[in-house]
Amino acid sequence: MKNILYDRCGIEIPAEKKYLFKTRLSDLLAQENIPTFRELHSRLQVDDGRLTELLIEFMTTNETSFFRDDHPFKTLFSTIIPNLVEKIKKRSFYGPAGLRIWSAGCSSGQEPYSVAMTLMEWLEKKTICSIDRISILATDISEKILEKAEKGMYTENELKKGLSDNMKEKYFRKNDMCWLVDDKLKNIIKFQKLNLAETFSGKLDNFDIIFCRNVIIYFSAKLKRKIIDQISDLLNPGGVLILGASENLYNISSDFETRHAGRTTIYYRVKK
Repeated sequence: MKNILYDRCGIEIPAEKKYLFKTRLSDLLAQENIPTFRELHSRLQVDDGRLTELLIEFMTTNETSFFRDDHPFKTLFSTIIPNLVEKIKKRSFYGPAGLRIWSAGCSSGQEPYSVAMTLMEWLEKKTICSIDRISILATDISEKILEKAEKGMYTENELKKGLSDNMKEKYFRKNDMCWLVDDKLKNIIKFQKLNLAETFSGKLDNFDIIFCRNVIIYFSAKLKRKIIDQISDLLNPGGVLILGASENLYNISSDFETRHAGRTTIYYRVKK
């Protein structure tokens, strides 16, 4: 199982994190009526691909919430967007969008929707551009989790994790037993399947801001460099990369200038 994850996704599970196999795959065993982990391993050896995809899905789907570790979104509002305003003005909004953002490893959608809400709040106070000049690409390796994200349907408990009552009433509407994301958020987000372990830079357009939080933490050093090099190529000069709190670019890339805004580390793309 460890080899499958590495070969398909580039994920390395360290020895001290082996418990993740048990905690994340127990539901898979129950779902597929597989009695033991040994039996799961045996079935994977003769798998036609379906079980392997499920293994990857269960192992790569991370816990998430709206405005998780809220400081990156506060920094997006107070620092990152204002600093990009002049660069956006100079581009005169040529092309399909004035501001392009990528949420890499978006899981069930809370991060890109949080980014969209932050932008909406900022645009209420500024007139730099209209919402139709903004686009967000949200990608993940799991088709199942992307389906949930694209539907934009969340339970009350999912909304309680990080979302204020004011934001809930403003950007969601109640529907039976769940809450639906408002169309004005959904309309600026495109969800797409993408495996970061594969070459992707030639498949995507350039971006001004890339969120890649808590995604590369279990990748090998070699794969981290490959991913960050491609992210660097996709960022416009002066563009911004945001990583997870426990991630950094030490010994990975020299294409970025590191700055700090409160508790948030911001990586600005510099010209080579």
